[in-house]
Amino acid sequence: MKAAHIIAGISILAISSAIIFWATKKSSDVNGAQSLKINPPLPGADIAFDQYQVHPDSSLIIERTNGTMLKIPADCFVKEDGSKPSSGINIQVREFHDPYAILTAGIPMEIAGSDGAHLQSAGMIEMHAFEGKEELKIREGKNIDISLASFRNADQYNLYYLDNDQQWMTRGNFSNEPNERKKNKLAKLSKTPPPPSADSTGDFVFVISGDTSINPELKPFIGQEWLLIEKEKEREARIAIRQSWSKVKIERINKRKMTYRIGFEYDEAGNEDIRKNSFSIIASPIMDKDQSRRRNRKDFEQQLKEYELLVQQNEAEKERVKQQADMVNSFKADKMGVWNIDAIMKEEIMITNMHFDFEKELNGPTKDHYVYMIYEENNSVVYIQRNEWAKFPVPKNKPVTLVAVISDGNIALIKSEEIKNKLNTNKGDIHLSSVRQPLSNWLKDRQITSVALK
Repeated sequence: MKAAHIIAGISILAISSAIIFWATKKSSDVNGAQSLKINPPLPGADIAFDQYQVHPDSSLIIERTNGTMLKIPADCFVKEDGSKPSSGINIQVREFHDPYAILTAGIPMEIAGSDGAHLQSAGMIEMHAFEGKEELKIREGKNIDISLASFRNADQYNLYYLDNDQQWMTRGNFSNEPNERKKNKLAKLSKTPPPPSADSTGDFVFVISGDTSINPELKPFIGQEWLLIEKEKEREARIAIRQSWSKVKIERINKRKMTYRIGFEYDEAGNEDIRKNSFSIIASPIMDKDQSRRRNRKDFEQQLKEYELLVQQNEAEKERVKQQADMVNSFKADKMGVWNIDAIMKEEIMITNMHFDFEKELNGPTKDHYVYMIYEENNSVVYIQRNEWAKFPVPKNKPVTLVAVISDGNIALIKSEEIKNKLNTNKGDIHLSSVRQPLSNWLKDRQITSVALK
């Protein structure tokens, strides 16, 4: 039985505000009860799924660059009729950690049958599995362990599942915990390597040593002897290289003479802060005397290229890990679909009669036009139909932004400052002025980059 481990890419979007301007359409079931559905609102666009492949008999670990991890056990999926898939399985995953992604995917945030109660999200994940075009489900008794990246405080939140893509249901518990994988990885990437060793007699000859699992860039130089060129620095160098260095950098000074500057860095704890120290020496590699100097120089140049590449890879990995969430929300998923860490919004509201400067630009049936009220601090949205604008529920203690989609792919944006000023100066009907912006530009400004065009 095989196991696979995949590190996957995903865009991590800013979550400093929560602005959603398009909610999902409502429909009615056979009993007349309100229901919801996933309905991407932007013509021809949706948030793209990341794709992973796994054999039915193999387990799969998916590590995503934002800190989310999925652990899929072997023999996890079955077809609708209960039979086992026989060929490769395609796993599709996407996440929603900011309102713009939720907007583009058309994920509903209202709780059906709750008289307008809305959820505020602290992280959401959607996943599906297919054999060919046939969608699979999780086998009874199996679970997918999910550690979902957490960029918001999830205190007092619950775990929800979007049942049948129509109704949010509470489903068990989750635990909010530190992302130990990020902590351990950064510690390993930054761990202080052992100090270099030195010859104590004659010419000052030393070897750069270190744990190559922690500092892989040193691999090309393991066992390489160096001769100190700067004789006047010998005493200082003997003392300095016995420190516990955190970083070694090798730079070429003269290719023909084969001289290189070797820099060492380390952090020294002071009384109140961390002091960074550095020291550099000029040295020349001691090469095979049985080879020509030209051949030695060529061989060492190859070592240097390998070293520089590994340094770049190590720094890139550090930056990747730094982007991960510091916390994760962990739970077990027994169904494919949308899972959400959510809380029900509880806000004190006041009823107003709203009027907008774009009303005449809206065409078509009245009920199809919405103004979308964005809770900037709650990562959620409430949408109000046109025939409900006379009883517009505005929160008393939370800033909100209002947006509507008007003709020719443009949006009308009403900022929270405009709303606050008008509410403070008007006691009757509220007349609001909007700022116009092309929808495509608005999305681009909000870094919606992982969009799949249909």
